[in-house]
This record gives sequence, C-alpha cells and structure tokens, in this order.
Amino acid sequence: MLFRLKFPLGVMLLCLTAQSSRVECASDPKFPIQDLKAFRFLGGARAENDSLSKDFPLDRAIRDQLAGELAAIGLRQDQTDADFLVAFYAKSLMRSSWASLGYTSWDTSANVMGEPYQKGTVIVDFVSVRTNQLVWRGVAEGLLESKDRKKAVPDACRKLVQAFQKVAQKQTKANKEKS
Repeated sequence: MLFRLKFPLGVMLLCLTAQSSRVECASDPKFPIQDLKAFRFLGGARAENDSLSKDFPLDRAIRDQLAGELAAIGLRQDQTDADFLVAFYAKSLMRSSWASLGYTSWDTSANVMGEPYQKGTVIVDFVSVRTNQLVWRGVAEGLLESKDRKKAVPDACRKLVQAFQKVAQKQTKANKEKS
C-alpha cells in the first residue's frame, strides 16, 4: 500500500529499498537543510504505542545504523552542540494518528501526524534544536515486517539518509545558482 505525507510545501522524494520497504521523505523548503552539521538523538521514554518501546535490540540497531549513516555523509554526533535532533518511531500495526511528539511542523495546515501509516513503518524526524521545528521527515514503510531485519535495517537507514542527503545537495545547488 502506498501512503502519502501531507506536505504541500515540502520537497518529496521517493525511492525503493530492499526487502519491499518503501522510503519517502519531505522537508521544510525554507529551512537550510544543507547547513546541518551535528546531531544528537532525542532522549526520553518512548510512547507505549511505539513498537520500539518493547523491542530494545531493534531500537538500538536503528539508532546505531542511523548514527553510522549520518557520520558517513559527514555529520557528527555531538551531545552538547547539535544543530538537530534525530527522533525515530515505529509502528507494528496500521495507525491513523500519532501522539504529540513535542515539536512542530513547518506546515501547520498539514496533519503531519495524522496520516495513516502502513504496518511496520519506521519514521525518522530531524528537528531543529534552535526552533524545535520538524525540518525533515523520512518514512520507511514495511521495515518491521521484513523477515530479515539484519538486512532491512541497514538498507532502510541507508536509503533514508541518502534521501536526506539528496535534499541537502539539491538545496546547495539551488543556492549556488541564485548567487
């Protein structure tokens, strides 16, 4: 099943990953994604309805893989001087709403959290530390449903970070063309 994020102003990218997982992303077109250099993971307890709240090995695997993929494109993990927070969530059942996550979206007219997500979806959010606003969202559909998570987690995380990198590169190119 294909799903769509309601980001009328966002940049949308679509790519297929291995293991029948689909990756989509959207970003705030006004936020300088290409300027992000350092990240840290959002702390705190997971919501009860987040599948990762009970699956610590999968939570750690996704966290470690995302950290490695972000480092591979030149971003550094920094607990004290981060530009953006990385938050990730998972659903093992199809849901049509998410609890408030404690940050806002760039498009307040869009119901960012209310879109129905396919069973097995992992959502990765990048949130500006300065503004506490969601600036990029990547969605890997079907990741939790894969029979081979050891392959699916790295593949999905790599595709998510590659999608982010494409947005940053596109912004950099657009800015150079304006100059």
